[in-house]
Amino acid sequence: MLKIIVPFLTLLLIEMNKTETQKGVSINSAIIKSDTEENIREGSKITLTCSASILKQQMEALQIVYLFYKGEDKGVLLKNVTSDERETQCIIQSARVSHSGYYHCVVEAGSEKKDSEPTFITVK
Repeated sequence: MLKIIVPFLTLLLIEMNKTETQKGVSINSAIIKSDTEENIREGSKITLTCSASILKQQMEALQIVYLFYKGEDKGVLLKNVTSDERETQCIIQSARVSHSGYYHCVVEAGSEKKDSEPTFITVK
């Protein structure tokens, strides 16, 4: 019985601590943009930037998780970044026609989560 209770209590304490340190975080928006025009030539570099507008009440550093997805329904996770910056990038070094499609980013901070509107990229 003790073997079951100790891990449960440990997990409960960790979750309570997370909740305490994550209070006062609000994500207003998540935006994904491409640095190139809509029609991109095959072989060129694509830089996707995900930026977040976040309000927080506490002065301590905030760890933000950025998830970059390709696909209309966020089918393929391209990159997962944890940062204390308000934006981060996903770079595709040599674009191919198969890179055409919708791209999204998701921002997570504390217990908050916000999805960007999709952006569409065409590679020719």
